[in-house]
Amino acid sequence: QRSCYLAMFRGCTSLEKAPELPALDLAEACYSEMFRRCSSLKVAPKLPAQELCDGCYYWMFGECTRLEAIELPAKEAEYWSYHSMFRGCNSLKTIKLGLKSCGQDILGGWLSDASETGQIICTPEFLKSIQEIIEAEEDNTDVENIPEGWKLVSEYTNDSSLKESIWTIISFPTRMFNILTTADIVLKKVGILSFLVLSK
Repeated sequence: QRSCYLAMFRGCTSLEKAPELPALDLAEACYSEMFRRCSSLKVAPKLPAQELCDGCYYWMFGECTRLEAIELPAKEAEYWSYHSMFRGCNSLKTIKLGLKSCGQDILGGWLSDASETGQIICTPEFLKSIQEIIEAEEDNTDVENIPEGWKLVSEYTNDSSLKESIWTIISFPTRMFNILTTADIVLKKVGILSFLVLSK
């Protein structure tokens, strides 16, 4: 049901661990603001849904100032699915993101007023979609909502084009595109992106 758990625990400042949320089929805005201002929350619940709907996680953990890490396994998302999800989470350092591509208006403000630095562990497909957006010089709100001090990190496995398993790191916003493998170095300008691939 739409907005079924809206603000359910909002302002519960003594809550340290969230209850289980096993639902696989989500409704619009179902978890909006559910844990907003739960300033003692340190352990986020597992969020097993693979397909998200409009606004389902809107402000879900906003202002949870002790939250340090979270896993978001969903492969597909819709408009505002992650909007403001971690706004004001100034201890958050690691997000594991399962999305297969970078969309439009999915991540709006999700890390506003959050930690200045951190890492987003993402899929190779998500990384590739960002690369394509930037090379095409397309306007994209989700690319713009990856904060300057945050890095995208993706582990490639058995990628024949790169000859071996490697780590990929992207930092925003910079001005060069670098690919470093054991065998070669390729340097290419792509505007706002620095793309660094290091041998494991």
